[in-house]
Amino acid sequence: MRRELNDSRGQAQVLNNLGKNQVNFGRFGEARDHFEQALAIGKRIGSRESMVISLESLSLVYDTLRNFEAALEAHREFKTLNDSLYNADSRLTIARLEEEFRRDKERELFRVEGA
Repeated sequence: MRRELNDSRGQAQVLNNLGKNQVNFGRFGEARDHFEQALAIGKRIGSRESMVISLESLSLVYDTLRNFEAALEAHREFKTLNDSLYNADSRLTIARLEEEFRRDKERELFRVEGA
């Protein structure tokens, strides 16, 4: 259905969910295939959030499949991307808090001047 709707982000999400489902059943090869497809879509559309999920899951699956080099590489990519997302989120949160603080100070100033 996601494919018919041309919803690439949704396709990646579904593939990541299918991969997690396969892990729960111990089907690590199938899980790997789903995560790799989701990662490819995430890269194509530039969805860093989707890529983080795929890379973290791939790292664990590769490790389980004893493909340690691929597990390490996936984990490195995951860590770099995850840290980048966390830093970006932190900057946005700080900017939002600074703006709220500035507005609170302005309101207080108006209140004091109006009294």
